[in-house]
Amino acid sequence: MGISNQERIGKALEFLQQGLYPYFEQKIKAVYKDKWITKVVSHLQDLQKLKKQAAGVIQNDISVLLKVIDREWKHVFKDSLSQPDRTLINELIEI
Repeated sequence: MGISNQERIGKALEFLQQGLYPYFEQKIKAVYKDKWITKVVSHLQDLQKLKKQAAGVIQNDISVLLKVIDREWKHVFKDSLSQPDRTLINELIEI
């Protein structure tokens, strides 16, 4: 039996998460140093109550990464990603 489209998309998002997180962490830490988790949590209402677990959520949730990249675009990611990259990020957030 073949793999369903839902499984394909899920697997693609999982691979994106695995590849994106190290880049994300490197860039965000370069700007915010040891305060990076606090900065990320400040962008995400649902995580503000979970500060102790925030690092794990950030590392394992692609939607969190994409939202923070979009919100930190100007300060962190603008110089290393293109505008078409940002457009794609926003499309993925909507999906």
